[in-house]
Amino acid sequence: VDLTKTITATKIPFEVVNEITDMAYQLVYKIESLPGVFHRMKILEVMPRYLIVNATDEPLYLRQDRGASGVSFKADDVFDIQPYCTKGWHKRKITCSTSLQVRFPTTSWSSGAFDINEIGSSEILLPRTHTRTLNCHTVVNVEVKLGTEEDKCSVCILFWKSADASKSPM
Repeated sequence: VDLTKTITATKIPFEVVNEITDMAYQLVYKIESLPGVFHRMKILEVMPRYLIVNATDEPLYLRQDRGASGVSFKADDVFDIQPYCTKGWHKRKITCSTSLQVRFPTTSWSSGAFDINEIGSSEILLPRTHTRTLNCHTVVNVEVKLGTEEDKCSVCILFWKSADASKSPM
């Protein structure tokens, strides 16, 4: 980053790859000049590109969608975030996309995936793993939006639960 030429209020994405762990850290930076007598000084702010917000009452687990790649996952490839917390997201596998699958401790993995680079809202149906009632499932809402100045990220991904749906018509 050339601090003498680049001055921007825009968040610029970059990636730091660790080839040993096969992980890619997804980050953004922003450069601002200070006002007044400090006008020659600049502030370089580095922050996560993606910020996950878990607005549910249980831990949330995310993993990159393997798709057709056939990449196998280990337990430490799963990203977890505690209830009512926020956490920066980074690629656990360089070769996989930014499409993610989701689950809770009481559900199975989602059969589909959503891409955290596509702005919008989704509802994801998660079948429960341990239930006495047939056809019981949990609906999780996902909103992917551009981060604001207060969010300290480029993309904010918000998760919250809908009321549990039971007796699926399917």
